[in-house]
Amino acid sequence: MVKGEVAPGFEGVREAFEHCFSDLGETGAAFAALVDGRMVLDLWGGGGSDRDSLVNVYSVTKPTAAFRVLVLVERGALSLEDPVARHWPEFAQAGKDRTTVRQLLSHQAGLAALHEPQPHETGGLSPRTIGRWTCRPARAPPRSGRRSRG
Repeated sequence: MVKGEVAPGFEGVREAFEHCFSDLGETGAAFAALVDGRMVLDLWGGGGSDRDSLVNVYSVTKPTAAFRVLVLVERGALSLEDPVARHWPEFAQAGKDRTTVRQLLSHQAGLAALHEPQPHETGGLSPRTIGRWTCRPARAPPRSGRRSRG
């Protein structure tokens, strides 16, 4: 069911990918990885998938943005408890000056959605749109992100 190429040393990734289909109910997926500019994994599987299948990519920027921020946290360049405005001063407008990086990344900053349709040709977020977004107040006050489990 899984097809593709795997460089020596990355066989475990192929096994994990196959596990998604055989045991977890995956119906179609693809994964590729480069290390130092060299393709080490190029895998795909499932019904209707091949090496060049096009897929819709929805909220992929959320985890990649979070990953990049966490790398900066690990390097000591910022803290999850920092106000977002320390690193993005324009964000502090409209009462958002105390919103933390943690609240922003965990969707607890009260920033529910863009309010107007966005132009398709810009991918939805033009510099003008981002500028208007930073001027808007949060729709709800930020939450602490810490919940009791009892």
